[in-house]
Amino acid sequence: MDTEVGDVMDMDQANLTNLTQLWQKYGAKTLVSQGHTEWKTNLSWPYRCWLDRPLLELNSQHFTSEALSGLVQAPEHAFLSLWPRATKFADDYAAQIELVLDTKRWQVSFEQVAMYKTLDPKVDYKASERRDFSLVEVSSEHELQLWLDVASAAFNYQIDRAVIAGLLRDPDIKVLLAYQGQQAVASALLYKTGEVIGLHQVGVKPACQGQGIARDLMQNLIAICADWQGRYLVLQASAAGLPLYQQLGFVTQFTITNYQQA
Repeated sequence: MDTEVGDVMDMDQANLTNLTQLWQKYGAKTLVSQGHTEWKTNLSWPYRCWLDRPLLELNSQHFTSEALSGLVQAPEHAFLSLWPRATKFADDYAAQIELVLDTKRWQVSFEQVAMYKTLDPKVDYKASERRDFSLVEVSSEHELQLWLDVASAAFNYQIDRAVIAGLLRDPDIKVLLAYQGQQAVASALLYKTGEVIGLHQVGVKPACQGQGIARDLMQNLIAICADWQGRYLVLQASAAGLPLYQQLGFVTQFTITNYQQA
């Protein structure tokens, strides 16, 4: 039982490490540095602000003396991303956060569910057999623009071209564009941290939703990750994507709550 709990805690940290390291690759600055704790923020898309400290190192004393300092200095335009239920002292953490957020008029903007899937090295993960469906790695200015158009439409926000362009030559990142025939229909971004591969910006163009493309896209992504020698897949699911990920064998971990100032 102890091993199982330890494994879950390790995967919680693996999910957050993959996510926050990607935010740093998007371009981040240190907002507050106190003791061993840092608050970081993106000045451009995706405009995130987060506490950068490993879960196992964060305890009630550190939270009280260090972590709260960043909440009061977060940029007004930022999405403040918090995951209190992933910590060892979840109830105390959440209660203290709520007090500060109420004072600073932060309100919940949206929530995501952290999830992971373990890949079995004995399984041959097959790509989708959907007719005329293909997935390519973005390698040209034209493909980059198509990817930006699809992803921005899928998530209903404008993605910064310079941020994504800066990642195209990163050996640990794959920016992927899906086609149905000649039409660009879906996007994804994979980020590899050791044996963990994060699935990010997985979205389907609104006009193409409801056709089973998301499932085919995920099947292809899982096959690519297996070929890329990933052992674990991690992602942060929206409410809309949660049922599909559960059907594909992803395990629920904790909730990430994203706040904005009113």
